[in-house]
Amino acid sequence: MPLSVLDLFEYDHFILRKFLEKARTLPWEGIMRNREISWNSIRNVLLHIAECEDWWFHHYIAGSAKDWKPWQYDKCDSFDSMEKRILEVQDKTRRFLRSLGKEELNTELEVKGRISGTVVRCTVEDLIFHVGTEEIYHLGEIIGVLWQDGIEPPPVGYVFSYLRTRKAENQESFPPAESST
Repeated sequence: MPLSVLDLFEYDHFILRKFLEKARTLPWEGIMRNREISWNSIRNVLLHIAECEDWWFHHYIAGSAKDWKPWQYDKCDSFDSMEKRILEVQDKTRRFLRSLGKEELNTELEVKGRISGTVVRCTVEDLIFHVGTEEIYHLGEIIGVLWQDGIEPPPVGYVFSYLRTRKAENQESFPPAESST
């Protein structure tokens, strides 16, 4: 059976939880320090990952973009508040992804680049893939700063970390909703 964007998110969420476990072992000052990466600190990169899921899935695709309010990262002033916010979005995303059938995945949308202003037509499935791969890129930034600090990042390999663990735990992945067509 071919892998799907839903499988990508099961993997993304698994890996992000591993990064949260690693972050919990670090001093808060190290998580907050400006690392000169995309969103400066490890905290901000982790929050940005969840914020993008929240924006794209629960506002843009859901048709409530007008209700969007950018996150105020400074309100997450402890590890617990950061983790709580991220896990809430992951739970909401899991429910959202499970609700999608083939018809919803193939729905076309028009998206505009935040910086470039470029307008592109794509499907909901394309956007899910976009968000999932962006999450992986941002986690790569955190891997780099952990290595710079002499800290071993969590294992992120799909086969030797995720698949091995999932099979050992016999975890269920995101089953797509049955299509009504």
